[in-house]
Amino acid sequence: MIAKTRKDEILKQRQKVDDFEELIKSMPGSVEGDSDSFPLHHMFGGGIYLREILLPAGSTCVGKIHKTKHPNFILKGKCIVTSNVSNDPIMINAPAYFFSDVGVKKVVHAIEDTTWVTVHITDKDDPVEVEDEIIAKDYSEIEHIINKELT
Repeated sequence: MIAKTRKDEILKQRQKVDDFEELIKSMPGSVEGDSDSFPLHHMFGGGIYLREILLPAGSTCVGKIHKTKHPNFILKGKCIVTSNVSNDPIMINAPAYFFSDVGVKKVVHAIEDTTWVTVHITDKDDPVEVEDEIIAKDYSEIEHIINKELT
């Protein structure tokens, strides 16, 4: 019963994040992916991919669904983060680090200019190929993993 209740909560929160993402996409001036507003820097070496993004103060962004558990590093700034697995926003002040689990999709509001880095294991060295490897196009790609964790 506890697992079913937790799964129902996650499904509701997932829908909230997806609805919020659609709202953001519909706003004038919204951008997707690498842009002058949210510049990405990619670094590769030793089977590791580092992805760095600058989130300008006052901006809000919605991340992607990750297929793997991976570390996150907030190098600079302050932001409020919520996700598709938690209804409780948290304040993160740099420097900070934590792991994101499989299936997590975050909503981030930058209070100050924020530099955020994620680290992924891969043998690829092309950002597009890496994204295909580490990002789920939708929840169906990772549902079996999430269901396993909730049972």
